[in-house]
Amino acid sequence: MFKKPREPSVRGIMYSSFFLGLMLSIIKATPNNLTEILLLILSGIAFATQFLLFTYINEAVRKRKYKRLVRPLMIISLPYLIPFLANKWLYISVALSIKGLLFILTGISTERNSRGGIFSYLMGTALITTPYLDPPAYIGLNYMEVYYIWILVATYYTSTSYYIESRLGFREVKPIYPLLTWIWIIPTIYTLYPTPYIFIPLIEPTIKQIRNVIRNTKVKKGQDIVRMGREEMRRGYLFTVLLLISFILSNIEGLEYVNLI
Repeated sequence: MFKKPREPSVRGIMYSSFFLGLMLSIIKATPNNLTEILLLILSGIAFATQFLLFTYINEAVRKRKYKRLVRPLMIISLPYLIPFLANKWLYISVALSIKGLLFILTGISTERNSRGGIFSYLMGTALITTPYLDPPAYIGLNYMEVYYIWILVATYYTSTSYYIESRLGFREVKPIYPLLTWIWIIPTIYTLYPTPYIFIPLIEPTIKQIRNVIRNTKVKKGQDIVRMGREEMRRGYLFTVLLLISFILSNIEGLEYVNLI
């Protein structure tokens, strides 16, 4: 039951998403607060259970063997009990609601199409970015920019997945669609998180998507597809680092972000 995901891209997205959420939470956490330190450690345990059970759950959904989901979902739920009972229930509920919604949407689209389809693929990609949400939820962060950034992270990886689909020689995906999946986030994130530093991680993905529209080079050979996947993983890690830097710089500056609550 417990094994790491087979796909390097899945492992990379889950690693980088959790790392970013953890680092942003550490930056925003109360200094020298032992309770929050312990809760962040517990969020790491939650991530480990999700990471190691991903393949089992994914195969159960794909094969429509839903009874197999009961035990792994119970195991995944256990690490959430402590912060839920430690007066962090609101933040934990929000994180679990987002995870649950994306999981249900992925399952429904897979049920309707045995091969999943592009919608299932994109929802599944967004789902594996949700480990980002756990560290801030576990310590009850009420800083909205932390959650705005998850929207950016999820959009980046879903648009990148769409970008890869548009590059595959055996897929008929127009390159304008990945661009549209990405481009909306630029004015949106700046409106919610108005700092010039936020443009630092946005430059490379935007150039990549525009170049793909101008010249959509198809990849057909197996080794070329693997090479493209590795390149996108490196780009994802770069995006994560630049996003973390932009967050640090904006917090040093004392940004006043838009609070929707």
